[in-house]
Amino acid sequence: MHDASEAFLGDVPRPLKRLLPVYVDIEQRMNAAIAAQYGLLHPWPPEIKRIDNAMLAAEVAQNMAPSAYQWPDVEPLDVRLEYWDSERAREEFLRAFAQYEGA
Repeated sequence: MHDASEAFLGDVPRPLKRLLPVYVDIEQRMNAAIAAQYGLLHPWPPEIKRIDNAMLAAEVAQNMAPSAYQWPDVEPLDVRLEYWDSERAREEFLRAFAQYEGA
């Protein structure tokens, strides 16, 4: 749920987001509202950022061309990325969300 605000605000790439402090403020307020709605801790625990950065490192390694941009220097998660069409992504998200809601 740490990226749930993207459903409302769009997914702004990290390099650009750093140049948009007003967007970052709006995103934080949206995240706080989402966390409150679902009884989650906010600000997000540090472990969330650590895992998010490790996932980003996996995405950079598997999906992006070399770049001068300095991505976080962390060990990538040991995952193999799969690319789904929008219907499959929707089904998988709703399945995972239903499991979370039922927990």
